[in-house]
This record gives sequence, structure tokens and C-alpha cells, in this order.
Amino acid sequence: MTTEMSDATEAAAKPTSTPKRASRYRPWAELLKRTFGIDVLVCPKCRGRMKLVAMLTEPKSITRYLAALGENTDVPVRSPSRGPPYWKSTVLRQKAEGYAA
Repeated sequence: MTTEMSDATEAAAKPTSTPKRASRYRPWAELLKRTFGIDVLVCPKCRGRMKLVAMLTEPKSITRYLAALGENTDVPVRSPSRGPPYWKSTVLRQKAEGYAA
């Protein structure tokens, strides 16, 4: 009787199958929907489901694809830098310009 009990306790102690772990990968669209309630794969015009059309990595391919869509392919011109900040306080402005008070 002790051998039957020891066999039963051993069988109970050993799991019959290893539990499968769920994948930790989540697509970015699913994460945005779960976190913020935003479905980024819904077309704003027709409310249909959007799908991946092209995956471009080469600069020549990107330029050709954008030109076919009628989009601008030139790099935008950098805007000029702004001037120094203007303080309303005359004292701070004079100190910044190096005038002795």
C-alpha cells in the first residue's frame, strides 16, 4: 500500500505537460489600442481597415515611391535661427548684454 501511495504522490508532483508561455510580442497597433483606445489601423476617410502597402528601405526606392504619389521628395530647407531672447526686465537685459549696473 505504501508503494501505491508513493507512486500516486510522485505522479501528482510531476506536471504532465509544461505550461506554454504566451508570447510577449504585441504589435504596436494593438498596444496603442489597449493603452489609449486608439485604433490606428482605421482609415480616417472611409473607416475601413488599412493594410501595409510597401516597405521601403532604399533611398532611391523611397524617392521613386513618393514621386509616384505626388509627394515632395526634396529635403525641406532649414529655417533661420531666431535672435536672442528678449527680456521685459531692463536690468536683466543690460546684464546679459554686458552693461555694468
